[in-house]
Amino acid sequence: MSRTSIRAARPALLSAFASIAMAAAPAALAQQKLVFNNFFSPKQAMSTDAFPQWLAEIDKATEGRVRFEIPPTSLAPPPEQLNIVAKGVADGALIFNTFLRQSVKSVQIALLPLANVSAEADAVALWRTYQQFFASKNEYEGVVLVGFVAAPAGTIATGKDKPITTVAQLRNMKLWTLPGVPAQAFQALGAVPVPGPAMRSYEIVSKGTVDGFATMNFETGTAVNIMQYAKSITELDGGAFGATFSVFINKAKWDAFSPADQKAIMGVSGERLARRSRVWDTAEQQARKAFLDSGRQILPAPPAMMADIRKAWSKFEDDWTGEMAKMGVDGKAALAFYKAEQKKAAAGN
Repeated sequence: MSRTSIRAARPALLSAFASIAMAAAPAALAQQKLVFNNFFSPKQAMSTDAFPQWLAEIDKATEGRVRFEIPPTSLAPPPEQLNIVAKGVADGALIFNTFLRQSVKSVQIALLPLANVSAEADAVALWRTYQQFFASKNEYEGVVLVGFVAAPAGTIATGKDKPITTVAQLRNMKLWTLPGVPAQAFQALGAVPVPGPAMRSYEIVSKGTVDGFATMNFETGTAVNIMQYAKSITELDGGAFGATFSVFINKAKWDAFSPADQKAIMGVSGERLARRSRVWDTAEQQARKAFLDSGRQILPAPPAMMADIRKAWSKFEDDWTGEMAKMGVDGKAALAFYKAEQKKAAAGN
């Protein structure tokens, strides 16, 4: 072919190459894997069941255009999950809501004491309440909230031979607890909290640094290997706190998704994601049974102990409704709505 012929054919060749590249681009994008960071123990039910299934639903709903993978180890400590997503280190993640207590005050409603029904009911009620009362406040910066998940309520476990049946027994007792309100609440009972993330509780409990642990549920305690150090467990009416978690995606990444893909993602997230917390409830019952089968004791807190606890913990609800008033939210109405939705969700509605 002559140079003249090559020059004449060049536009057609370039057009053909461009067409090939454009045709290949969607396929390349479809193979791009986003990172969803999960700091839970790989043994936990949410890690083995709920999150993988949810991410598979996103893949299917978007026809492979939005495909997440979970790294083998967490990219950051539990308190840093929102930061790593906002900064683009990960594309999505979840965070224990107590770590957002200064920036996202509304969702602390689900961390109020003695306010738990089940993991599924708590997560569903929180999503509905957030949509009804809090979404317009735009508290999540740099990320897009796509749902909540929740844990079963925690207990009070002791490594001592004598079970906890009175508040007086908790005085000066060193207890590992979740941070934030859970730690403050046990301090109000006279205990000495040693707070931290559940994933780091083993190093504290196993070394005998504490006399027991509170706010940990059976399933998580088993997954992080500290339930072996409990000789007896006291269960509170309404639970000694149930953890809830915000699930989110980097905002810039979200904005790059097509409207159709955004709709598809939300179609399998939101309340549908919250409902996946039921696997945690199922695993909790199994772990609780295993504890009893081992010959150890589970006691309901006696009425006098519950009365003392309710009196000491009543201030936390007042504190939260006061914070909501500053935001222009009727906290009492939101709390009443939340509790009503918990009952509906527990009944399957």
